[in-house]
Amino acid sequence: MKTSRPGEGMMDFSGTWIVVSSHELDESYLQADAEPLVTLRQEGDRIHGEYRFGRQRGTIEGRRHGEHRVLFHFRESDALGQIGGTGMATREGRRLIITLMHPKGDDITLECERRGDGGESAAHKEAETRANEGGASSPCDPACQR
Repeated sequence: MKTSRPGEGMMDFSGTWIVVSSHELDESYLQADAEPLVTLRQEGDRIHGEYRFGRQRGTIEGRRHGEHRVLFHFRESDALGQIGGTGMATREGRRLIITLMHPKGDDITLECERRGDGGESAAHKEAETRANEGGASSPCDPACQR
């Protein structure tokens, strides 16, 4: 089976992706310990990476399934212990949608934007706008402002 490198006719999933929202988790949980991130490395059709959000940390091992999708297994740890499951990452334009499917049915969907993709993330821009209008301050750390 012939594999190609990112940039040779296939969409690239590599990079650091900032988690900007989740339908299941509120922003205060997502940002509980550190900036919520997903970091992926693509080698041909294989994808490896790590994620962190809230108090959860995990690893991803999978492979491409078509042009815009990755199917993977994950292993994570949090305050309650370790667990594994399956997941899917889908590129939708400039966004990455990741779904973690836990064995007991507690799926978590994370909407992400690539760090450095055209400058600041949309979440950072929205926070800056709110801050300038007298709202909440920016949730991003200085690294987000590159």
